[in-house]
Amino acid sequence: MSKRAVMAAVVLAAGIALAGCTSGSPEPSSSPSAGGSTPTRPTPTATAPTPSVTATPAPTPTPTSPASWTAESAYAACVAFHRDKTAADGLDPDSASWNPYSPDVVRQNGSEWLVDLIGTVEDDDGNVYDGIFSCTVGGTPAAPSVSESAGM
Repeated sequence: MSKRAVMAAVVLAAGIALAGCTSGSPEPSSSPSAGGSTPTRPTPTATAPTPSVTATPAPTPTPTSPASWTAESAYAACVAFHRDKTAADGLDPDSASWNPYSPDVVRQNGSEWLVDLIGTVEDDDGNVYDGIFSCTVGGTPAAPSVSESAGM
């Protein structure tokens, strides 16, 4: 093979290689000129390689929900609900004496807490009875939803 043939093959290979460097550009576009339209090809431009930076993922913060009930706060909400209900019924809110909080009387059911107040209740005549008052506590401490329930 002569030098001329080798040179032509190299030039042809370079032309084919450059034709493939359109980096996914669309087909040649036409631009109007005085003599009609002639297709033009975008000119490849050299860009400096962008360094690949692998960022260390930052730890994802644990989402915080608005203040939610604890067993103790649900118990206190039930005691407050009973006092308000007793007063609204025209009775003495201090007529009931509930045992202190115990985890045995508070249980969670989904997003609600079921609370049983256990203690003594005094009637208008001074008679003292063992008493249980049950309530369901839901919502949030900022927007509580407390209601009387059937209990255990």
